[in-house]
Amino acid sequence: MFLSKNFNAVGQIWGFSKLKMMVHILIPEAAPYIAAGLRLAISISIIVVILSEMFAGTTFGIGQRILYFQLLYDIPEMYAMILLAGLLGYTLNTLYLALEHRFIHWSGK
Repeated sequence: MFLSKNFNAVGQIWGFSKLKMMVHILIPEAAPYIAAGLRLAISISIIVVILSEMFAGTTFGIGQRILYFQLLYDIPEMYAMILLAGLLGYTLNTLYLALEHRFIHWSGK
């Protein structure tokens, strides 16, 4: 197991089995790092989805609408779609942070 020596020693002193060590020590120690990775994955996935909508030839989506309004020189609508994409990212990030603080409250602030 990839635990700090102190956590590993505590588990051994308490006589934890490997399963109990994983549930009570390993997962809580790794959870903040997993949560940080998930937060990055959410942001990157939004970018990838919008870019793939732009270039994959979809008929509906924020990325397709941005390109459509750009081709029509409808700049206010184009920027409205860009702002919508930003608002979507901000909302998902805020929701994820609320869930992270609810379930991983012991991580650093």
